[in-house]
Amino acid sequence: MRICIIGVGNIGMRYVEGIAKKWPGAELCLVDSDVRLRELRKLEIADISLCSSVEEVQQPIDIFVVSTSCEPRLSIYKQCLALNPRYVILEKYLFKNREEFEECLSLKRVPTFVNQWMYGSKAFDCMFEEEARSVELTGSGWGLACNAVHWMDVFQRHMNITRARVGIGTTTSDVRPSKRAGYEELLGEWVFADADSDKTFKLIDRPSESAAPGLSIDVDGEKYFFDYKTIRKDEVILSQFPYFSDQIGDIVGEICEKGTCSLPSLENSIRQHLLIEDILEKLDRRPNIT
Repeated sequence: MRICIIGVGNIGMRYVEGIAKKWPGAELCLVDSDVRLRELRKLEIADISLCSSVEEVQQPIDIFVVSTSCEPRLSIYKQCLALNPRYVILEKYLFKNREEFEECLSLKRVPTFVNQWMYGSKAFDCMFEEEARSVELTGSGWGLACNAVHWMDVFQRHMNITRARVGIGTTTSDVRPSKRAGYEELLGEWVFADADSDKTFKLIDRPSESAAPGLSIDVDGEKYFFDYKTIRKDEVILSQFPYFSDQIGDIVGEICEKGTCSLPSLENSIRQHLLIEDILEKLDRRPNIT
């Protein structure tokens, strides 16, 4: 198994840790800036090669992982495809504008997945023992712009919504600086409706100074609380939320062995991202999100 990870920041390192733990015999190639590569050399990670550009990567590669910010991602994706890998995993938020989504769909590409991994964790199965018709997620400062696609994937799959659209009542109340320098985040209430039924789900991020860290999730009137570690109902823990690094080893193994996995396909993920683009187009300008 030969895996090349492009962009070895916080998320990229979670890939490294998870894959190395699950597949100690895997050959890892890490691509980043010279400054970052000097830091990686000090870690003395076994069985890796370090490259400062995609052009230095030696074929063949089973899986490319593109874990950069969204600005260079389409260009890097094209470079990966030119090296004829078996598969590619892209990070969200996928691309920097609608034109890049459309260009991506026109490319001749290998099976590609997007790292919206929360559904595959099965942590949220406990809330959906029966098919839900209405879901509302509410919290403060949880990253409506950059993290909405995670929840869209979780709720669409659990609610069996294949054709979603932006629903009535969708509002964006504020655009503010993100925790990541140079980027922005949004507050508001985003409504998504099933085009084939009356099912809806809402994603709400509103300012609050007193709320405990975490998210309230109302599923057909049943209230749950997600503190990013556990899912609880009436203070009873129903499930544990795993670390991404504990999931990714199984994900890449399944991709290599079966050609599929619990991550959404690029095509399904783009449909979800484009719904967000529909919302962003209603603003005075498109915020810089990643």
